[in-house]
Order: sequence, then structure tokens, then C-alpha cells
Amino acid sequence: MVDSQCVVREWDEGNNSSHTTVDVEAPIELDVSPANDACSNQSIVPSVQVTPAGTTLQATLDGVEYQWGIPIVEEGDHELVVSALNACGGIGTSRTLHYTIDQTDPVVRIDGVEEGSTYPEEVTPTFVATDLHMADTTALLNGNPYVNGTPITDPGDYTLSVMATDCSGNAGEAVVHFTVAASGAPPLPAFLSQVAWFGCDSLNVNGHVQVASVTSLDGQPGFGGHIASNGSITVTGSNLVNGNATPGPGEAVTIVGNNNQVLGTTTPAVDVVPCDEQAAADWLAYATDHNDNGLIPAQFLDNNDNFKLNGRKDCTLPGGVYLVQSFTINGTGTLAATGQVVFVVTGAITINGSCKVNEGGLPANLTFISASTQRVLLNGSADVSLILFAPLAQVTVNGNLEGYGNLCGKTVTGNGGVVWNRLDAPEGRPQADEKMQPLQAH
Repeated sequence: MVDSQCVVREWDEGNNSSHTTVDVEAPIELDVSPANDACSNQSIVPSVQVTPAGTTLQATLDGVEYQWGIPIVEEGDHELVVSALNACGGIGTSRTLHYTIDQTDPVVRIDGVEEGSTYPEEVTPTFVATDLHMADTTALLNGNPYVNGTPITDPGDYTLSVMATDCSGNAGEAVVHFTVAASGAPPLPAFLSQVAWFGCDSLNVNGHVQVASVTSLDGQPGFGGHIASNGSITVTGSNLVNGNATPGPGEAVTIVGNNNQVLGTTTPAVDVVPCDEQAAADWLAYATDHNDNGLIPAQFLDNNDNFKLNGRKDCTLPGGVYLVQSFTINGTGTLAATGQVVFVVTGAITINGSCKVNEGGLPANLTFISASTQRVLLNGSADVSLILFAPLAQVTVNGNLEGYGNLCGKTVTGNGGVVWNRLDAPEGRPQADEKMQPLQAH
């Protein structure tokens, strides 16, 4: 035998021998199927072809000896190592292959819009697709490619569908239908977002009211609970205003009692801030032309368009503009908004009892616009998150109510143990909570 050869001797049943001379350096060709990185949602059965004849094989699957022909059935990632040995016992070659069995569909979630909701202004849908072996994600808006996070500004009806597929062909999909209302929705006065409470004529705080701010709905109170008025401000009792108290030009803040705290400035405004009653009238005209009352469940809206939620009932409303004659919630019920809800009210507004009104939602998702001189009453131990613009009405906040958002009324009065927080991040993004300068006219 020469160095590059060996002799392999074999005996048959009759004890007759034969021998074969093997070229030790002859190349070994190893063909394993399926190919490396194969991915399937069914079992995988590897197979192998090897040359030259007489070559022996060794294989391990995930570190354990593998017997050819046994299916790989367990979901997950697998490693198959195949070694080929020539007839003289030397390892000629080896291959490492990775296989995946994935039988789970991708999960797709769409955020920023809710099924069936109507939005009075632009919306920005986002989507997330998750899978351990994601291959492709496709989003279509009304049949056209959609780039994740693109604002949708044009009015109309929309269908957003997002399809995700993984390496084995499993698919997951999410679809949402929504509407962007016709352009022309009037803006709210700019000053409203700067304050927790604003009284067009006067503002009074009585009892042990606390007005502060937060940078998120579950954040700690901060310095941004500003109150302001075009007239006088009176603080009586043992109240805490964690912000500025800004009276109108030539007006003053009157503090009665030694236990009150106004932690910011009390400097009068330089100019009167227009309460902009015309904005309420513009919203009334807009709501008349874009009335979504048909989306309100019939049990909560009578024939005269009075919204009533009494007792322990729960109501969930999609985004839209709702024009009602009066708005009343009494008891322990719940009102939830799945989109941007705007109520334009031509009569009284009453929220009473221990109800939950947009609890945990951003104030901008529930806006009340009073186009009336009739009173607005927020009372009891309710939990509310809202924006209220009532430039012609007397607004009273009583009891142990806990609120988030912004209030504006012809007069605003807070009594009892009310706790109110201005959300200092209107879009839900935390912002630096800085002291606000005395209000200027806008």
C-alpha cells in the first residue's frame, strides 16, 4: 500500500475474501436535502447522497446522534451536522445545516386607529408585526402601499390592511376600517391647552381643591396646573394650585385663608385673552353638517337628541362628531372613546356620581363644546379625562371628582376635594414641565 491508498478486505459467507484498493485522497461528494436554512410548517425528513461508494456517514441532530429517515417534528430551530468518512476510516468532509420548523402565524397589530371610528382631523396609523422568523410585511391603504407611520390627512373612508408572512409561509393579517372627516373642523382656541382651568369672566377655587399637572396619565403631579381668567381669581380655604394663577389685566388674585398655596406667579395678564365664543358657534355649524349621531347606541340617545347614560350602564363610542341637545351621565356607568370623540352640546352638560368618563384615555379623545348658556356640572366622585370649552356657560366642578384635561367656562368654580391635573403632554409624549409666563392674547 502506498501512502495515498489503503486496502479494504471483505469476506463473504463462504469465507472467501476479496479486497478493494481505496484512494484515500479521492474527493467525497456529500449532497444533503433539504438545503441549508430550509424552513417549513411541516415536519422535515433529511436525506443524503454520498460518493464514492463505501463512504460511511455519521450525523447528529441538535447534538444527539441522528438516524436517517426519522422526521424532525419539533417546532423551532435545528442543527444537523453530517460527517462523511472514507472506507479507511478517515473523515473526508462534513456539513452543518440549519433547519426551521415554524407552525405559528405572525401576529399583526395596528395602532392609532380603531375599527369603525371617524376622526375629525388627520390620523397616523402604525403597525407592528411579530414572528420569530419573519420574512415579509406588506401594508396597503385602500389597495395602495402604505408606509408605516404616515399621517393620513385627506378626508374619506379608509381600509388599512397589514399582511405578514414568515419563512415557512404562515401568514397573519390585521384590517381596520376608519374615516377621516371632511376638512374644515374648527380649531379650539390656542390658550386652552396652556391652562388647567380658564374663566372668561371669573374663576373661583373653594375648599381643598388641588390643581396640578402630569406629563403622562400615570405620572407624578408637576408644576403646570395653571389657572387663569380675564377677570378676578379667588382662592378660599386650603387649596393647592401647583402652577400660576393669572388674573386679567388690572385684576388680582384674592387669597382667603392661611392654608392656600399658589406655587407659581400671580401676575396679571398683559392683555385680555379672547374667549372666542365664535369658535363654539363654528363648531355648532360644523357639527350640523357632520353629525355622527347614528353611531350612538339607541339606548343612550332619545328622540330629541338628548344623550343619557344612567345607572350602571356602559357606552363605548367610536371617533366622531356628535351633536346633542343635552348630555347627562348619572351613577356608576362608563363612557369610553375608541377614537377622537367631540360632543357639541346645545343645552346643559351634567356628569354626576361615581362614573368613569374616558378613564385612562387622553383628554383630547373626548372634547365637549358647549354652544349654550346652560350650566355645566361635573360632580361627585367621577373620574374624567376630557377637554371642555364652554365660553357662554357657568362651569362648576364639585365633590371628590378626579379629572384630567382642560376646562374653559364663562365662569369656573371648583369646590370640595376636587383633584384636577392638566396633561402637560397633549399627544401623550412627556415634555419638560416649565413655568408658564403670564398669558398673552392669542
